Amino acid sequence: RVLFRSRMDVAERESLSARILEQALALVGPQGRQPGTVGPYAAESGALRTALEERYRLLAENAWDVVWTMDMDARITYVSPSIHRVLGITPEEAMFATLRQTLTPQSEASVLDYFRRLWAAIENGTEPPVLRDEHEYRRSDGSTLIGELQIVPNVDADGRVVEVLGVTRDISQRKAFEAELLRLAVTDALTGVWNRRHGEQLFQAELTDARET
Repeated sequence: RVLFRSRMDVAERESLSARILEQALALVGPQGRQPGTVGPYAAESGALRTALEERYRLLAENAWDVVWTMDMDARITYVSPSIHRVLGITPEEAMFATLRQTLTPQSEASVLDYFRRLWAAIENGTEPPVLRDEHEYRRSDGSTLIGELQIVPNVDADGRVVEVLGVTRDISQRKAFEAELLRLAVTDALTGVWNRRHGEQLFQAELTDARET
């Protein structure tokens, strides 16, 4: 019962954060394009962009997720206050932290690979890739957490990437809940050992491996 309530709390927070994120991403359009910069809104683009940026900042600073932006010189230009809750560091500290300080080695390599592909796409004039993946983050107390990272290149009316928008969501509790469900599905509730169904699956897998070798 306690586990179920914890799951509901996580779901409610993620639902709220997802709605905020959807609004923030809507400000740069479905393909990362800034709205209101062409057509009948061109004359008002400056005022519109200022209003949108103010709304975006309000959304970002009240989001449960960590929202950050990066310029085309690979400099972090903004990190939302929620970084303190997630990683235990201030937005200012996060802006100057390296990937190695923030991510475990495997996750660092994955993010670096994405940025290599992004810079290559920009250089070649091809459509910039987006990223949505799970990574392991380092917290200030030495522990780690699993975060879902989404990166969306912000593209202007001429198709040029002008900024990178990133959102990191702490999904540690969700992953723990999924692991607990898996454990309950494959073990006996009384003895804690594998149940018959899981034992048969393991046996079948071993048998298949033996045949292939």
